[in-house]
Amino acid sequence: MWDATTLAMKTEVAVGAGAYNVEPSPDGKYVLVTNKKAQSVSVVDAATHKELARVPTTKKIVHGIAYSPDGRYAYVSQESIGADPGAVDVLDLATRKMVGTVAVPAQPTGIVIWTR
Repeated sequence: MWDATTLAMKTEVAVGAGAYNVEPSPDGKYVLVTNKKAQSVSVVDAATHKELARVPTTKKIVHGIAYSPDGRYAYVSQESIGADPGAVDVLDLATRKMVGTVAVPAQPTGIVIWTR
């Protein structure tokens, strides 16, 4: 974690190998980190800076994170490998477990939830 004003490192948070994308939850309670080399997502407590869970994903190359409008779920995009399609996994933040997955062709990388 870095201080936004001074750019000095404040603390280091242990997460899975290959930490890639970092996304705070809308309510500021969690920070999720995709672990590109560990096929997982780390759920970090934003107040204590401690990893609460490391949740395995269905595909090897995890990428982006987006939250449902109510903040209950996180959607994790994963890249395809060869003929194996990519996917979006659904992480229930209350239980810290994957509750669904949808295959997505080609190379899903970033992800966003758009509401009006």
